[in-house]
Amino acid sequence: MIRPFVNRIEEIRHLNRALKYNGQESPVFVFTGIGGIGKTAIRISFEEKLLKPKRIPYAVLDYDGDPNLRPIEVTLRAIRRQLGRLGVKTPVFDYLYARFFELSMGVKLSKTNYPLELEGVVNILEGIPFVGNFAQISEGLSKLGLAIKERLQHKDWLYRIRELEPREVLNLLPEVLADDLEEAMTIQSHKILKSSGCRIVLLLDAYELVSESQLDDTLHRKLLLLTPHLLRVIFTRAPLPWEHKFPKEWKGKITNFPALEVLSQEDAIIFLQKKSVDDPELQEYLYQLTSGYPLQLEICADICLEIEEVTNMEACIQDFEGASDAVNLTEDLVNRFLRQLEDDERDLMGLASYPRWITEEILDILSSVPESVHRIYGKIIVLSMFSPHAEIPEAYVLRKEVRYCLINQQKKERLWKVWHGKLLKFHQGKWEETKSYYHLREVLYHSFYENPEGALKLFDGHFWGLLDEYKFAEAEGLLHAVPMDVLNDEKKRRSDYARARLLTASMQSRDSLITARNLYESLVASEAE
Repeated sequence: MIRPFVNRIEEIRHLNRALKYNGQESPVFVFTGIGGIGKTAIRISFEEKLLKPKRIPYAVLDYDGDPNLRPIEVTLRAIRRQLGRLGVKTPVFDYLYARFFELSMGVKLSKTNYPLELEGVVNILEGIPFVGNFAQISEGLSKLGLAIKERLQHKDWLYRIRELEPREVLNLLPEVLADDLEEAMTIQSHKILKSSGCRIVLLLDAYELVSESQLDDTLHRKLLLLTPHLLRVIFTRAPLPWEHKFPKEWKGKITNFPALEVLSQEDAIIFLQKKSVDDPELQEYLYQLTSGYPLQLEICADICLEIEEVTNMEACIQDFEGASDAVNLTEDLVNRFLRQLEDDERDLMGLASYPRWITEEILDILSSVPESVHRIYGKIIVLSMFSPHAEIPEAYVLRKEVRYCLINQQKKERLWKVWHGKLLKFHQGKWEETKSYYHLREVLYHSFYENPEGALKLFDGHFWGLLDEYKFAEAEGLLHAVPMDVLNDEKKRRSDYARARLLTASMQSRDSLITARNLYESLVASEAE
């Protein structure tokens, strides 16, 4: 369900004008503002009103909705996958990424072993050798077509491809993908782009989480810098420091919009009307209560709709009495929403805060009344506080501000560890069955709440194994799954070292990785003394 959109019309107009391609380069557009102020609403509206109807090729990187997108490898894969579904060809990237797949996975690319991103071209790529003399490689490249072979033959890295380590290949992938996208953009080979005269679009939401999670965004910036003819839009909490830190590359190449502010009274009322809150006095009261803060207005609207559904009567000011005195208005509104629910619905909302993402199957194993899960699940996922998971089919993410409130309540429950134990068992089974790393990440996450010491051992084993196999993105995904709030100082130091030092080391050579591992093991040994 699309959220009602108000107030940010001028921002959409700017993006619409920038969408038109006239052969000129475009700056990176940056929207800033506090959490819940409406940045994501702009992104969703741009998608729904302009990109989807015109069938413009675009990719979304929602670093909040899916934290595991933050590593550059996963970002590139997501862009390739999303644009590929919309007909954008990336042949040179596909070729080099196939080599990265072989090096990092330790298997030869074939019809039975390939990344999903290359599903449509694996038949071509498996016939192109990466080893052997250059003449053999060159002959294989002919399968990609003469124009693409010509582009590849001018790449210096092609002559060194047999000697490149996985990290060296990964460092090349952003510029190679950028080159493919610029080629698709400037020659207008894509039929939709050619007929519409529009740009390929990259939307990066919650970009601040890349740096907050101690990741170096050098390769993210590299991709954006080398795609000047694409429309690149970043949504982040604070202005980017790039022009000051890297003036030679970025001076004059960023357009910062004024920080988004709360909704005006007029726009807040329009928003509430779109959410079927029609009483003028209640509209006025809710505006004064929330000061036009979009997140809180959304929760108020959900409360009103729930009251009407339960009582068949419209909500009134009395339903919100005392809210203005709340120390934390968002928390108070979440609690008021919960009070409108039936007991089984309220219980399931609380349980929905335990996992980092939910599916109907996950809630089914947590619920004490499984026969009601289907009805309740269908009801809650259309609320403003839930959004679809960016990468996992049929999964939803609970808005972090709301999840934070619910988790604080659930921590007081005596079954806190029991529920995490159930989720741990569920994801362990899924991991053994599918070997999908997004299940392994959840195994680790829930393990920390049940047994932190055992979880650290689990982390050490898998994390180092992944680095040994050059599976950088999967290793970084495990780093994000460590909930720092449950660690004591000793374990936090160990985890911090793994999160920062080892991630940095993994971006270098095998020698530095071994050195870092030795330092890490020495640190662990010293902590145990």
